[in-house]
Amino acid sequence: MSSLRRPRYAIVVPQYGEPRFGGSASLAAGFARHLRARAEVEVLTTCADDYVTWRNAYPAGHERIDGVHVRRFPVERPRRAAEFDRLSRQVLAHDDPPLEMQEAWMRAQGPLTSELTAYLETFGRRYDAIAFVSYLYATSYFGLPMVEERSVLLPLAHDEWPIRFPMWDHFFSRPRGFIFCSSGERDFVRARFPDLGIDGPIAGVGVERPLDVQAERFRKRYGIEGPFILYLGRVDPAKGCDALAENFGAYRRGGGRFGTLVLVGERHMPIGGSGIVTTGPVDEATKWDALAACDVLVMPSRYESLSMSTLEAWSLSKPVLVRAQAQVVVEQCRRSGGGLWYANGDEFSAALDLMDAPARAALGAQGQRFVNERYTWPRAVEIFADHLDLVARAHASEVSGTSGVAPETALHTDSARGWYEDGWAAAKAQFALPPPRSRFVELDVSLPADSPLARQTISVESGGRVLARETFGRGDFTIPIAPPRPTWNDPLNITIHAARSFGRDRRKLSYVLRRLEYVER
Repeated sequence: MSSLRRPRYAIVVPQYGEPRFGGSASLAAGFARHLRARAEVEVLTTCADDYVTWRNAYPAGHERIDGVHVRRFPVERPRRAAEFDRLSRQVLAHDDPPLEMQEAWMRAQGPLTSELTAYLETFGRRYDAIAFVSYLYATSYFGLPMVEERSVLLPLAHDEWPIRFPMWDHFFSRPRGFIFCSSGERDFVRARFPDLGIDGPIAGVGVERPLDVQAERFRKRYGIEGPFILYLGRVDPAKGCDALAENFGAYRRGGGRFGTLVLVGERHMPIGGSGIVTTGPVDEATKWDALAACDVLVMPSRYESLSMSTLEAWSLSKPVLVRAQAQVVVEQCRRSGGGLWYANGDEFSAALDLMDAPARAALGAQGQRFVNERYTWPRAVEIFADHLDLVARAHASEVSGTSGVAPETALHTDSARGWYEDGWAAAKAQFALPPPRSRFVELDVSLPADSPLARQTISVESGGRVLARETFGRGDFTIPIAPPRPTWNDPLNITIHAARSFGRDRRKLSYVLRRLEYVER
């Protein structure tokens, strides 16, 4: 890694976009936003917005979210629930399932995107280190081996049935480094893979509480009166919501003090009954209002490596009630003193009976201290970035010690300006840039933030071959190109296409191709 430039890091995550309650998307978004202060950061993700079906909802190409360069790749097929369930039963029925069967399960699990895997194989050397978020998905399983010499895995691992598959023994031996969210997660991974000598720092995560949080706004919006229990997340049997509804029903029939259970999140199961309110998905502001309004947050899932909703509840001095089988989160409750846990319906009711007003205040205050001391973004990002730097330096020293090849860089600056008139705009900007004479070319492009054009497509061709065709939104982006050797002496022909009709309003659009950087690594 050259000392003359900022490091360049990538974060690979199955989905990225609209705010999610917890999970890999929220974790990746937090690290990506805050890492920008000390490195160039790109998020490599899919076009999916739903990790139940992996449907392609976002356009492939590039966009900026909160200042972060996001590069999206299409998912080849949606998850087929029947096929996935069948393969899950087959793998679980074997004591030592064949690798082919396990990898068929992984392809069905998804999200499967060969374009992302091919991109990592071809252009992984652009990045000094690449962080893969969550061990469980195909983006990590098939992508990480392409760049294992510069890879860091954030496993988000916990005691669930897929991690018992034998295929993980080899996969967990491949990353160059590991970063964990909690000591409980690291202890679990070490116990699961005792022969691999796995180690790594505990970065945790940051909790950002908004300034405008109003409990009454949530109560008024959903007509909720009196004390209530809150659940945040996907309403799904896999998250323990079926058992939660059953336990709450028994508790309510017994005359418990909390007469309402509010479930906030996307519904994937029928659920209802006396005192149960479902809101469906909500925005971030409404989520925080819900946390401020509730009396207790409940987390019924057996399988969690880190519960963001638990940390967010503690940041507002709210106590939590978690499932006893979720060992990592139970350990957080022990260390923080911010919550109780239950193993069955009777313990669920007994724990809520213990949570009178003084007990809730004491638990909530202890949880808040725990979060304020340990879960801040500056602390988490410093640990995260330091470990990426360590992996990058280790790999760079190996490369320089064995190959003796120094980076070759040449700069070329050009710009293109085009007029777009009535109707659908055609390709107006066409020009050539010098031959690359190199294994890698990086073309920086910029679409001004105030441009009326929301997206543009840029094609790069050389020697009669299309080397790249990528779509961008407003902002600054980079197109990586790997020209085949026969075209190294041919110019790069650049064509810019508009992709939107402006009616009859004549507008001038400014495209600035700021830099052509030849880099051989």
